Amino acid sequence: LVGLDEGARLHRVLDADNRPLALQPESIAITAIAARRLGVAPGDLLWVQSLEGAEPARALRVGVVAGNFIGRAAYAPRRLANALAGESSAYNTVRLQVSADRRAALLQAVPLLPGIAASGDTTRLLADFRDTTARNLLVFTGILSAFAAAISVGIEIGRAHV
Repeated sequence: LVGLDEGARLHRVLDADNRPLALQPESIAITAIAARRLGVAPGDLLWVQSLEGAEPARALRVGVVAGNFIGRAAYAPRRLANALAGESSAYNTVRLQVSADRRAALLQAVPLLPGIAASGDTTRLLADFRDTTARNLLVFTGILSAFAAAISVGIEIGRAHV
């Protein structure tokens, strides 16, 4: 269950047309995949229980079904998500949009701050992913080319002996 602040811009709940959805105060939003898997629709009740701590299970109304077709997730206003986890106003993830010229300085400073367990750089992560994908594609293309060449040579040898 992802708790989001009202007005969040870097991580927000979107509908099927990628328009932002407003989270209702005492309800959750779930992805379309999760809604299908659970067999629920807006207005239905879901039992939610924290996997950590001793907070009791609680029934929450499904407010909206989000258009996220990638995964199964649920979203709630951060105040509600914190209450379900038995926390007051804690954050466990903060997303920042940082200009390219300040990114290196921020990434150096963040590990030195108390209370921060990990940090990451989405721009670097995407660049690494693209590099790895390109390298894998090149290797795969090489393997397929070698197989194609071997088959061609085999066919030519077969024709010569016929």
